[in-house]
Amino acid sequence: MDEKDVNKENEQENTEPEQEQEKTFPIEYVKALREENAKYRTKAKEVEEKLNKVLKSLGLDEGSNEQTLEEVIAQKDKLIKDLTFEKSFGRIADKLEVDPLFTKALLREQGKLENVDPSSETFEKLLLEEIKSLIEEYPQIKKSGNKPQVGIPPNQGTPQSQVDMNSIIRKLAKK
Repeated sequence: MDEKDVNKENEQENTEPEQEQEKTFPIEYVKALREENAKYRTKAKEVEEKLNKVLKSLGLDEGSNEQTLEEVIAQKDKLIKDLTFEKSFGRIADKLEVDPLFTKALLREQGKLENVDPSSETFEKLLLEEIKSLIEEYPQIKKSGNKPQVGIPPNQGTPQSQVDMNSIIRKLAKK
């Protein structure tokens, strides 16, 4: 090695620490960056906690079955419609004094409940009309005002207006 090569190596060694020192930042600047980073980490953690609360309230907990938000909303909407239907149907059945189970069964059998939307404004009016037309066709669905007496079997001494499933089935079979 020449003297020149040794001098060059020494110069490089001397300049490297200077270059490293130039690449460092003032301590205040580093502290400010760390504080800013800590704020973002804290904020991200808070947002994640809020998201988990929302997912939990929608039934989409971590580790639960992988349903999409749309599926959950569709299930909740169907439940709301079903409950709205049951409430309205019960109220109308009581008002018209019909047996709700037989009436609902007949309406379903005839397909009159398939296109009924409980969220529409005319739902109760349409349902009322359907039940009235069903009463005209099957007067047996009207509730009997007579209650069976204690000690007498229900089939004895009951009026003819009581629902007779056999006649309803026969009528449906003829159609």
